[in-house]
Amino acid sequence: MVVRDTNTSQTGVKWYCSNINGEGNNGMMAERPYNCDSKGLYPYVTANISFPQCGNGDVDTTDPQKYPVNDHISHVVYAGSGGCPSSHTEVYPRLFITAKYNTSSGEGARLAGGADPATDFRSYYLEAWKPGKLQFFVDRCIRAGINCNSTPPAR
Repeated sequence: MVVRDTNTSQTGVKWYCSNINGEGNNGMMAERPYNCDSKGLYPYVTANISFPQCGNGDVDTTDPQKYPVNDHISHVVYAGSGGCPSSHTEVYPRLFITAKYNTSSGEGARLAGGADPATDFRSYYLEAWKPGKLQFFVDRCIRAGINCNSTPPAR
């Protein structure tokens, strides 16, 4: 699955300004804080990228009959307050990445080739679990409410 920062109402990318330790400006998240003050307390642009937790069982969006556009994300959605919708009943672990970079150039910063960093910011998740292992952790840790980093699940 791919998470893109192209439509923030449909993606899990939130931005804020932070210091090197990740402490932010009062936890205020924004669509794209281009202008983190490079000389202030929070000079780094920080992006929190959350992956969808619900899938429809498809591995990707490559079936042209089902998905007119191969966007690598239509087969997954974000859980709402009631959990996963009936159209996407597969439950995935909550995955997120935090990325931070210096903004000494401020607004108007450009990547190689002239792209605006916020318009092409994306993250990928490729799954490579041994068969049954992910389901084991979903059932025995996530659904059981156990932090498996501190308490290994019983086999």
